[in-house]
Amino acid sequence: MSTTPSTRTSASPADRQGLYDRVRARTGPTKYCSACGAEHELEDFGFKDLTTGALQSRCRASLRDLGRQRHAGADGDAQRARVAARKHAQRTEVNGVVERWLSEDGRRCARCGARHRLIAVGPTGGSLKRLLKQGWSPEAITQALGEAKVSCRSCQNKL
Repeated sequence: MSTTPSTRTSASPADRQGLYDRVRARTGPTKYCSACGAEHELEDFGFKDLTTGALQSRCRASLRDLGRQRHAGADGDAQRARVAARKHAQRTEVNGVVERWLSEDGRRCARCGARHRLIAVGPTGGSLKRLLKQGWSPEAITQALGEAKVSCRSCQNKL
Protein backbone atom coordinates (compact mmCIF):
# COMPACT_ATOMS: atom_id res chain seq x y z
CA MET A 1 0.00 0.00 0.00
CA SER A 2 1.44 3.36 -1.03
CA THR A 3 1.44 6.19 1.48
CA THR A 4 2.42 8.93 -0.94
CA PRO A 5 0.00 11.24 -2.73
CA SER A 6 -1.59 9.54 -5.73
CA THR A 7 -0.59 12.26 -8.20
CA ARG A 8 2.94 13.59 -8.51
CA THR A 9 2.91 17.37 -8.32
CA SER A 10 6.60 18.22 -8.42
CA ALA A 11 9.64 17.19 -10.41
CA SER A 12 13.14 18.46 -10.96
CA PRO A 13 13.74 20.80 -13.93
CA ALA A 14 15.56 18.01 -15.80
CA ASP A 15 12.62 15.64 -15.25
CA ARG A 16 10.19 18.30 -16.45
CA GLN A 17 12.21 18.92 -19.60
CA GLY A 18 12.18 15.20 -20.32
CA LEU A 19 8.41 15.15 -19.87
CA TYR A 20 7.99 18.12 -22.20
CA ASP A 21 10.16 16.31 -24.77
CA ARG A 22 7.94 13.22 -24.56
CA VAL A 23 4.76 15.30 -24.92
CA ARG A 24 6.34 17.18 -27.84
CA ALA A 25 7.13 13.87 -29.59
CA ARG A 26 3.55 12.75 -29.10
CA THR A 27 1.61 15.95 -29.91
CA GLY A 28 3.92 18.43 -31.66
CA PRO A 29 5.80 21.59 -30.65
CA THR A 30 2.80 23.75 -29.72
CA LYS A 31 -0.52 23.50 -27.91
CA TYR A 32 -3.78 25.43 -28.20
CA CYS A 33 -4.86 27.42 -25.11
CA SER A 34 -8.58 27.08 -24.45
CA ALA A 35 -8.71 30.45 -22.64
CA CYS A 36 -6.87 32.86 -24.93
CA GLY A 37 -7.35 30.89 -28.15
CA ALA A 38 -3.70 31.06 -29.21
CA GLU A 39 -1.03 28.46 -29.94
CA HIS A 40 1.83 28.45 -27.42
CA GLU A 41 5.06 26.54 -26.86
CA LEU A 42 4.51 23.48 -24.66
CA GLU A 43 6.64 25.02 -21.91
CA ASP A 44 3.99 27.76 -21.55
CA PHE A 45 1.66 25.12 -20.07
CA GLY A 46 1.97 23.60 -16.63
CA PHE A 47 1.52 19.91 -15.96
CA LYS A 48 -1.87 18.74 -14.79
CA ASP A 49 -0.47 15.30 -13.88
CA LEU A 50 3.22 14.43 -13.99
CA THR A 51 2.62 10.68 -13.92
CA THR A 52 0.74 10.74 -17.23
CA GLY A 53 2.38 13.82 -18.75
CA ALA A 54 -0.98 15.60 -19.08
CA LEU A 55 -0.76 19.38 -19.58
CA GLN A 56 -3.18 22.04 -18.39
CA SER A 57 -5.70 23.17 -21.02
CA ARG A 58 -4.88 26.84 -20.32
CA CYS A 59 -1.50 28.54 -20.65
CA ARG A 60 0.23 29.89 -17.55
CA ALA A 61 -0.56 33.52 -18.45
CA SER A 62 -4.29 32.73 -18.78
CA LEU A 63 -4.30 30.83 -15.48
CA ARG A 64 -2.56 33.76 -13.81
CA ASP A 65 -5.19 36.18 -15.19
CA LEU A 66 -7.99 33.87 -14.06
CA GLY A 67 -6.51 33.72 -10.56
CA ARG A 68 -6.26 37.51 -10.39
CA GLN A 69 -9.89 37.87 -11.46
CA ARG A 70 -11.00 35.28 -8.91
CA HIS A 71 -9.23 37.03 -6.07
CA ALA A 72 -10.17 40.61 -6.92
CA GLY A 73 -12.56 42.62 -4.75
CA ALA A 74 -15.41 41.11 -2.74
CA ASP A 75 -15.38 37.89 -4.74
CA GLY A 76 -11.74 37.46 -3.82
CA ASP A 77 -12.53 37.95 -0.15
CA ALA A 78 -15.22 35.28 -0.36
CA GLN A 79 -12.87 32.92 -2.22
CA ARG A 80 -10.12 33.40 0.37
CA ALA A 81 -12.63 32.78 3.17
CA ARG A 82 -13.81 29.53 1.50
CA VAL A 83 -10.24 28.30 1.06
CA ALA A 84 -9.31 29.21 4.64
CA ALA A 85 -12.40 27.41 5.97
CA ARG A 86 -11.65 24.28 3.91
CA LYS A 87 -8.02 24.20 5.04
CA HIS A 88 -9.03 24.74 8.67
CA ALA A 89 -11.54 21.86 8.47
CA GLN A 90 -8.91 19.55 6.95
CA ARG A 91 -6.32 20.48 9.59
CA THR A 92 -8.85 19.93 12.37
CA GLU A 93 -9.82 16.53 10.94
CA VAL A 94 -6.22 15.33 10.49
CA ASN A 95 -5.10 16.65 13.88
CA GLY A 96 -8.04 14.91 15.57
CA VAL A 97 -7.33 11.56 13.87
CA VAL A 98 -3.62 11.72 14.74
CA GLU A 99 -4.29 12.83 18.34
CA ARG A 100 -6.80 9.99 18.86
CA TRP A 101 -4.26 7.49 17.45
CA LEU A 102 -1.54 8.83 19.75
CA SER A 103 -3.78 8.70 22.82
CA GLU A 104 -4.55 5.01 22.43
CA ASP A 105 -3.34 2.81 25.30
CA GLY A 106 0.28 1.81 25.23
CA ARG A 107 1.64 4.49 22.90
CA ARG A 108 5.15 5.42 24.01
CA CYS A 109 8.19 7.05 22.45
CA ALA A 110 10.19 4.38 20.61
CA ARG A 111 13.51 5.83 21.86
CA CYS A 112 12.97 6.87 25.49
CA GLY A 113 9.60 5.37 26.44
CA ALA A 114 7.96 8.71 27.29
CA ARG A 115 4.16 8.90 27.27
CA HIS A 116 3.74 12.67 26.92
CA ARG A 117 4.30 15.14 24.08
CA LEU A 118 4.10 12.37 21.46
CA ILE A 119 4.41 12.82 17.72
CA ALA A 120 3.30 10.41 14.97
CA VAL A 121 6.35 10.23 12.68
CA GLY A 122 5.49 9.44 9.08
CA PRO A 123 7.49 7.97 6.19
CA THR A 124 9.12 11.35 5.46
CA GLY A 125 10.63 11.46 8.96
CA GLY A 126 8.44 14.34 10.12
CA SER A 127 5.15 14.71 11.91
CA LEU A 128 2.12 13.27 10.11
CA LYS A 129 0.26 16.49 10.88
CA ARG A 130 2.65 18.40 8.63
CA LEU A 131 2.04 16.15 5.62
CA LEU A 132 -1.17 18.04 4.86
CA LYS A 133 0.94 21.11 4.01
CA GLN A 134 3.04 18.92 1.69
CA GLY A 135 0.00 18.03 -0.41
CA TRP A 136 -1.06 14.76 1.19
CA SER A 137 -4.79 14.11 1.43
CA PRO A 138 -6.41 13.40 4.81
CA GLU A 139 -7.10 9.84 3.58
CA ALA A 140 -3.42 9.24 2.73
CA ILE A 141 -2.37 10.58 6.14
CA THR A 142 -4.85 8.26 7.85
CA GLN A 143 -3.40 5.32 5.89
CA ALA A 144 0.13 6.38 6.87
CA LEU A 145 -0.85 6.00 10.54
CA GLY A 146 -0.61 2.23 10.03
CA GLU A 147 3.13 2.55 9.38
CA ALA A 148 3.82 5.52 11.65
CA LYS A 149 6.37 5.47 14.44
CA VAL A 150 5.88 7.20 17.78
CA SER A 151 8.39 9.69 19.11
CA CYS A 152 8.30 12.33 21.81
CA ARG A 153 9.13 15.92 20.90
CA SER A 154 12.43 15.79 22.80
CA CYS A 155 13.70 12.75 20.89
CA GLN A 156 12.39 14.09 17.58
CA ASN A 157 14.26 17.38 18.11
CA LYS A 158 17.51 15.46 18.69
CA LEU A 159 17.32 13.84 15.23
